[in-house]
Amino acid sequence: MKKRIISTLVTATVALTAFWGGQLTNATVQANEKKYIAVEDIIDWNTDGKELSLALQDDTEAYAYKSQNVYKPERKQFLALDEIADVKATKTGFEIITADGEIYYFDRQEIK
Repeated sequence: MKKRIISTLVTATVALTAFWGGQLTNATVQANEKKYIAVEDIIDWNTDGKELSLALQDDTEAYAYKSQNVYKPERKQFLALDEIADVKATKTGFEIITADGEIYYFDRQEIK
């Protein structure tokens, strides 16, 4: 009878210790409450024009979604490859024609 009581107490102690140990080491998920992301924290980014995905140094990801066009520059600073309809070389340079009919001309410059 004495062995049975000791065995039951040891089993209960082991079970409770394992349960409480599991509760104490349970990983909790916390939302990122920061209002900004420092540029130094960004290790990778991807975009499709509608969504921006940022991978951060602390192994978290942040997503931003485009709600409207707020930036409409007078002159574009780049041409996307899928916008280019044709490229023509001339004697003095070359021109790029986009799908919407815009023509960008580049002068040839001599390398000295």
